[in-house]
Amino acid sequence: MQPVTVTIPAIPRDLNEFSGLARLISATPQGAAALMVLALEAFTRDGALGSAMIGIACGGTDGDGGTGARMLPLVRMQLERQPFSPRSYFDGATPSNGYRLPDTPPAMTFTSNDYSGDEGSGRFKVFIRCSGADSPRPVTCKLREDGAWAALEWSSLLLGVRDPL
Repeated sequence: MQPVTVTIPAIPRDLNEFSGLARLISATPQGAAALMVLALEAFTRDGALGSAMIGIACGGTDGDGGTGARMLPLVRMQLERQPFSPRSYFDGATPSNGYRLPDTPPAMTFTSNDYSGDEGSGRFKVFIRCSGADSPRPVTCKLREDGAWAALEWSSLLLGVRDPL
């Protein structure tokens, strides 16, 4: 299956920018997974802002909106140890450049495979390229009633990555 690249006009700096971006890119599972990466990156700069963004990226996928909230202790623990890890999902950010985001609009590359499922079923697994690991990381997304996709299972995004050089 062909790789899909999601390009972000700019890293959202506040909740309004993130919400606007969510309306633009959550029409696909790849866009929903990209939103989660952006939320995790924001968490490294501002825990409260990142937490709110995680809630939006999860889209209340479990009926009570608690998916993101239940994950916050793990998010906090993992990102305290490796605050650079969310940047490993951006194209061009590598261990050798300290996971520095490129000057061009940030982008993330996704793949799918025979085990990804069927988008028509309302549940689909995408795999995001990770420069700090040997294989891409899975994110399972769910189609919401409003037609937008949300991140449902994304704990693999919190796995460790290679330390910057």
